[in-house]
Amino acid sequence: MDRLRVGVSYLDPLTNEPKSLRKFYRFQVLNPLTITFKHVLIQDISFVEAKIQNITQIPLHADTIVFVQSPPFEAQQLTAPDK
Repeated sequence: MDRLRVGVSYLDPLTNEPKSLRKFYRFQVLNPLTITFKHVLIQDISFVEAKIQNITQIPLHADTIVFVQSPPFEAQQLTAPDK
């Protein structure tokens, strides 16, 4: 079980005194995605394919997925053809 601590500081509007409060929320962290990689070497060029799979029972929506390359590699953004 994980815990999130939320803290708030404010001025009381009546007394102008600084006040604060903390609240703790407990929740269970689930990993909704699995990511697998496949590496292929074609004519001395390295290709990496990433498969992202939803493993929950409910649909998930991702607006954007970006891969950040590490030197000396380069990442090229591929887009699906327009329908």
